Amino acid sequence: MEPEGHEARPGLVVLYGSQTGTAEDVAERVGREARRRHIQAKVVSMDKYPIPNLIQEAYVVLIAATTGQGDEPDNMRGFWRFLLRKNLPPTSLVKVAGFAVFGLGDSSYKKFNYAAIKLHKRLGQLGAKFVAGLGLADDQHPLGVDGALEPWLDALWTNLLVRIPLPPSLGIIPSTVRASPRFAVTVHPTGSPAATEAATSTAARPNAPATAVAAPMVRNDRMTAGDHFQDVRHVTFETGEALPHAPGDVLYMMPRNPPGLVAEVAAMFGVAETDAILLAVEPGGAGPAVPPFFTDGSGSPVVRTVQAVLAEYLDIQAVPRRYFFELLSTFASDPREAERLRELNSAEGQDDLYSYCNRVRRTSIEALRDFPSAQAGLQIEYLFDLFRPLQPRAFSISNALAATPGVVDLTVAIVEYKTRIAAPRVGVCTSWLAQLPAGRDTRVHLWVGPGTFAVPRWDVPLIMVGPGTGCAPFLAVLQHRVAEAAKVGGSTVNVLFFGNRNREGDFLHREAWEGFERRGTLRLHTAFSRDQDHKVYVQHRIVEQGAELWELLSSKSAVCLVAGNSKRMPIDVREALCTVIATHGDMTNDAAEAFIASLESPKVRRVQFETW
Repeated sequence: MEPEGHEARPGLVVLYGSQTGTAEDVAERVGREARRRHIQAKVVSMDKYPIPNLIQEAYVVLIAATTGQGDEPDNMRGFWRFLLRKNLPPTSLVKVAGFAVFGLGDSSYKKFNYAAIKLHKRLGQLGAKFVAGLGLADDQHPLGVDGALEPWLDALWTNLLVRIPLPPSLGIIPSTVRASPRFAVTVHPTGSPAATEAATSTAARPNAPATAVAAPMVRNDRMTAGDHFQDVRHVTFETGEALPHAPGDVLYMMPRNPPGLVAEVAAMFGVAETDAILLAVEPGGAGPAVPPFFTDGSGSPVVRTVQAVLAEYLDIQAVPRRYFFELLSTFASDPREAERLRELNSAEGQDDLYSYCNRVRRTSIEALRDFPSAQAGLQIEYLFDLFRPLQPRAFSISNALAATPGVVDLTVAIVEYKTRIAAPRVGVCTSWLAQLPAGRDTRVHLWVGPGTFAVPRWDVPLIMVGPGTGCAPFLAVLQHRVAEAAKVGGSTVNVLFFGNRNREGDFLHREAWEGFERRGTLRLHTAFSRDQDHKVYVQHRIVEQGAELWELLSSKSAVCLVAGNSKRMPIDVREALCTVIATHGDMTNDAAEAFIASLESPKVRRVQFETW
């Protein structure tokens, strides 16, 4: 991208802490835009960056995602621990010309963007000077990350170009000039030695850890009534002793894209998926490191089939981000298409972009179909720029090993809904799971990770609020608590608030809950919103049972766990708990709010939310 005779000016390192790849995507965009301004930029994962070098940098941009209950991503933890060292003086970072921090979070969580907020504060304590205010992206924004990123980037570049102005002979390289691809790509045709090697490869799934287990899916049964609007599945994997798990843990898996879409995208890029044309990926200049899926154990590049890349590695069904349209515009030979694509990428066109993409959940493939001249100009070298990697999906585990050893149970809502686009919108992972036949020949790569709940001991009273599939982790929790109590001949106090639409249509795990209730180990309160003239939700049942809940919270040191949809439910449930506390604790609303806030504090954690 640099004009002849000019070299990029030194000055910027972009560090990212990413759990799902979004922060990495943002970091690469910062690096790309810096290079358009002739600023030399390095983009590095925080766990790969030599931290002592920080004080030698001119300008540092940090992109930090928040995971779980306000936690930093795995690849940020070492960097964060270093910054927290007590022996670091308050002048540690004064020699660095300027810092900027941008966070990625979800405002439906209590600790919204906590990792970025903590990072920004700590840098200031160490003497950092900032060239831009703290930017905080919110997944709930209509435009997603771009809603906060665009104005933050505008401020960042305005301030940086004051400090390191462009030389008179140089201007900002326009977005109509195509940037270099992320990777150098080589295609090996079918029949070549490399193609033969890749076709017989038995490599593990992309983005799956070495500990992942290929487990047979032995059950895939619909739980909801056949005429019910939503398909919810009871899915069981036979894992033996290979995947131990505790109550509150989650099961991860990598989905696959459907064969029809894989073939379509291969054809768009001029490679025949059915011909098993193969792809080799190597580092592209100053770009990011080659992903592990495209290297062998020693880090040397290896080839993968186009089919494997498109089916297992790239998220070809994602809603495209803004850069997708910027890049696609450079391939369009039709001036009208190019103009339309540039409009969707422009600051003035963001409302239009939202209507075209986000509101209706249009996928990248559907967008490509809408621009045939751009599609015709696609180059395989830019496959990894247009599509981002697929990310693992996590599901709450619905069984305890004490009750059903050797298996993992899931409660999975199959995502399918309508928008103004004729074709239904579907979840990438759940639609894939739904069509898998149960049987020992159907194997899925799985691994277990911790959830966000701190589950109390069996002898601590427990209040659970789990509408819809939010009940999934609580079946495992309840099975475990009952088994632990039985070991010592004790009794355990458990209260569950479950809600859905219809008792006969979607009373998930009904037999299990009613069985615990008969045995005296569960107090069950249900709310079926469509079974009467007026709608009843779990928050209404919480208020109705206020006296019981107040006694448990105030006198019995009970813990309350809330799981489910992240839209209105957590807010409504929290408000109901505040009403209970104010009413039965004889408190003002402010005092009730302070009381529940104290229960939510990180050191107490007697009220916890896990939403999605």
